[in-house]
Amino acid sequence: MMQPMLMAVFDTARHAQIAVDDLLVCDIPSETIHQYRLAMGAKPDAAIRPENEVHRPRGAWAWLINDHPPPMSLRKQQAALYRESQTRNEPMVVTIAMSTLTEGRVRKILGDHAPLQVSTS
Repeated sequence: MMQPMLMAVFDTARHAQIAVDDLLVCDIPSETIHQYRLAMGAKPDAAIRPENEVHRPRGAWAWLINDHPPPMSLRKQQAALYRESQTRNEPMVVTIAMSTLTEGRVRKILGDHAPLQVSTS
């Protein structure tokens, strides 16, 4: 059985990143969190593709919030997509793989950041 996944849509990459940072600070494992750029007019489900995944450029304090970067082969591409999404002020889809232990916490944290949409799959 697949692990349940929560999907949240944010109006901008910046707002999505603030929510992701909060999830990381609250010990939601970074490997369970993924961000995808959402082209204007596209359906959120359609955005969830490996070539569409973004990750902010590696920062000096990433270790502090437990943010693990993608593999080196994807790092530059994902950082470039992230910067482009920020520049264009594009919406962002964030997915979080959940366990029954984390679902309540994840929903509360996301709720604090006013996503446009939250759904479970």
